[in-house]
Formats: sequence, C-alpha cells, structure tokens
Amino acid sequence: MRAPFLSEWFEYETGHAWCESAYKYQTHPYVAEFANTVTNLPIIVLPLVNLMLLKKYLKEVLRKKMNRLLIRGIILVATGVLSALCFWEPNLNAVALMLFSVPASFVIIYEGRHCALPEVETFPKRSLTLWGIGFGCWFADRLFCDFWLWIGTPYLHALFHLLAGLAGYTVFVMFSIIDIEARAKEHRFTAAVKYFPSKSSSIFAFPYISLKERYA
Repeated sequence: MRAPFLSEWFEYETGHAWCESAYKYQTHPYVAEFANTVTNLPIIVLPLVNLMLLKKYLKEVLRKKMNRLLIRGIILVATGVLSALCFWEPNLNAVALMLFSVPASFVIIYEGRHCALPEVETFPKRSLTLWGIGFGCWFADRLFCDFWLWIGTPYLHALFHLLAGLAGYTVFVMFSIIDIEARAKEHRFTAAVKYFPSKSSSIFAFPYISLKERYA
C-alpha cells in the first residue's frame, strides 16, 4: 500500500492510459506502468554517457566558465519549463513530440548529407528508421491494445521508449561529431565513431565517439 501522504502524488494520471495500464501498480506500488517508466531511463542515461566521453573536448572548447554556467542554466530552465508543461497539460506531450519530429527529420537529413563526414552518412537513415519503428509501436499500442492484452504483451509503448531513445541518442552522436569536426581549429582532438558491443554498425548497435589527442 502507498503511504497516505504520497497517495495524491502517485495517483496522478497523465491522461494517456497506455496498454500496460491494464496491469496498473502490479509490479510496484508507486509506479503505475512499470515497463514504460523504466524504459525512459536510457533516454536520459545514454546522452550523459556520451557527454562523459566528450568531457575533455567540452572543457577545452567551452573555455570560459561563464559560458558553461550559461549553458547549464539554459538547460535547467528549459527542462523545468517543459516538465511543468507536461504536468499541466499531459495530453499535449505526445502531440508536441510527433509534430516536432517533422522539422527535426528535415534538419537531420540535411546535416547528414552536407557535413561531408563519411562516418555519419548512415546516421540520418539509422535514426529515422529507429524512430519510424518506434512510432509504429506507439501507434499499435494505442490502436490494438485488446490484441496485445489477449496475447499478454502490452508493452509496445515501452518498446517505443527504447527505440526513440536510441534514435535520439544516434542524433546526439551525429551532431556531436559534426561539431567536433567543425571546431577542429579550436581544439587538439580527433574523433572517430565506434560501436558497442561490437565493431558492427548494425542498426541496434550503440554508436559512440572515441576521442584522441593530436600531438604536434
């Protein structure tokens, strides 16, 4: 049972009852849709891992302390505002995400084609393919929920989180290496794209940036 003083908070509903909500609070008393909640973590963790890999580069390029503080402040404010909007009108969350993906797709395709970096030529196709499959899972979760419940696998929205997270992370890596190459005169690093867990660049592999210092 949930503690009384937490009940009001944890009984908050987003307005979108995903298919997994048929098993609401069964896995954990404080989490309505456990798989959907847990699969949000890679969306947060993967970019942070990449930031750690680029820590030396970021410190060298963002030389002024004020610049770093300004960037961190903008990120914190934007995160706070967007999170508040999601609580205020959660039904708009999915609509905003889907609408934003349209212009974002054009930018990703344009930058991938014009950056002249062979290592990221496949990244637009990779990220948009992952996003497309993820959107299919999102749509199927809403439209065919009765079927997924019948076969006992109402977790397509959780799969959407994983695919969308990997798509977003791929875009993050793409723009990171484009930025590194564009600022080549401002730092002492060379960058290469590698993949985990193997050297294979399959669509479900995790790309990451390997930095090496240039020596005169």
